[in-house]
Amino acid sequence: TIETNRYVIDSTNIGGSINRIEIKDDQRLDMLLVDNAVYKAGIFAIDGQGILSGLSSQQFEINEDAKSFYTERNNLRIEKKIKVLADSYMLWASVSITNNSSLMQVLSFDITTGSSISNKEIYESRFTGADVLYKDGKVKRIASGNFKKHKRLYQNNLEWLALKNKYYSIIAKPEFIPSGVFTEDINGVPVIGFIVDNEQLAPGQTKEYSFLMYIGPTELRELEKADQIFSKALNFGILTNICLVLLSILRFFYGIFHNYGVAILLLTCCISLL
Repeated sequence: TIETNRYVIDSTNIGGSINRIEIKDDQRLDMLLVDNAVYKAGIFAIDGQGILSGLSSQQFEINEDAKSFYTERNNLRIEKKIKVLADSYMLWASVSITNNSSLMQVLSFDITTGSSISNKEIYESRFTGADVLYKDGKVKRIASGNFKKHKRLYQNNLEWLALKNKYYSIIAKPEFIPSGVFTEDINGVPVIGFIVDNEQLAPGQTKEYSFLMYIGPTELRELEKADQIFSKALNFGILTNICLVLLSILRFFYGIFHNYGVAILLLTCCISLL
């Protein structure tokens, strides 16, 4: 277990993944955002084709710090590391694969970056879904009802991938170039992640696949604190730009008076003057 002022994170040696995340939210009650996420549904799980098939159910060794895992299979060494960034809803995660064989290996696999997103939202499934932000600024929305089709979207100009419900987001920003993203429904649980396809690994070579993760409330202040690009997770459709301006004004007044009632009243006055 890893515990900070923002998280309680539990990991499992099955698949070497995170299976439980409790958010500490000073604005609301603490939220169990991810629970009982096992096998491919585990955050940070890897599964693939050929020699990586079934890796999400293989036993990993967990180091004493509970922040790193490793296993070996067919002359491949797979290592995973997690670093919780201080005073923010941010994690840094990486997967390293080393080819200890004398042969070239061609690997294809998926990395799970989000799942579950709180059972408390189960009756508000219309708010649950995945967002993909591309480098050209376009956002693709995938409703949770479509997860049952097991979509695989092959487009490598990704900025980030997010799983969201009404109040919270799990966002992953890759520091490598994925082949695409996948969405899947596993026993009623929405699961998303990155696709790595036909990756060549020479004998003795190590490749690292790392990404930044935001796991917390979908609030502009926290999103911008983590990474400016994460603010695009706050989406109000065609009114997004107008809403973000109004939110900025509301935050400005709240910063002065520390009272949302007064801030809303002054925002209303400003709108009336237009």
